Amino acid sequence: MIMTKYVGFSEDRTAVSFEASLKPGRKYQLQLPSKFIDATGYFNKPYLIEFETKK
Repeated sequence: MIMTKYVGFSEDRTAVSFEASLKPGRKYQLQLPSKFIDATGYFNKPYLIEFETKK
């Protein structure tokens, strides 16, 4: 996966968006690092996202 553009955070700062170049029929993994801070000031734990694109 190649990230092509960082879009940014939502207005309420609960979501982050980016664009990526994906190929059909492939499995991908993305791990969000523990650099994000929640509304109470705590850092998040690393978060793994797995998905597969359609063929």
